[in-house]
Amino acid sequence: MQDSYEFYKSLEKDTKERYELYHSWYEDKKKSYEKYAEKSSMFEEKAKSLEGQIKELEQRKADKTEEVQAEEIKLDIVKIQIQEAVNDFEDMQKQTDFVKEEAMQQYEKYRRVEPSERGTAMFDDMLRLKRENMILKDENRTLKEKLQKAYDFMKQFTINGLNMLERFLESVGEKVQRFSESIGFSNRSR
Repeated sequence: MQDSYEFYKSLEKDTKERYELYHSWYEDKKKSYEKYAEKSSMFEEKAKSLEGQIKELEQRKADKTEEVQAEEIKLDIVKIQIQEAVNDFEDMQKQTDFVKEEAMQQYEKYRRVEPSERGTAMFDDMLRLKRENMILKDENRTLKEKLQKAYDFMKQFTINGLNMLERFLESVGEKVQRFSESIGFSNRSR
């Protein structure tokens, strides 16, 4: 019995030592895990913070890109307006030179003619009509050039897969068709 008692005492001591060893090991692992969990949580917070900063920077970049594109469009419009002003000035110079040349030719043509009231009135009317005709031709040419420039400008931009000109022409076509249908409907009801 004494041997059994000693054996169990030894076993108890051994078990206590193992328990203390395992408990010590458990406490060390628990502390390590807590440090790891704390660091992991800190890293997750930093990662979330960095993700937020990245999203904010991406949004800023997108906003700035849109601003740059808008400013580039404005710059293109200003360049076109400057070019149109230069072209208008050149056209006015050409028109002035042409009018001056026409006036000289008309003067030379009719300076030898004996002046009469009717002849003078007809001459004045003819000069006025030539001048109006020339102005109308120039306006017509200028309008055609501006329309072509507007078409060319509109072709540069795309909306929903169509360039701006195609989209414009499509919407005008739709409006004309609706207008035609509304007129056709009102004519049928009469």
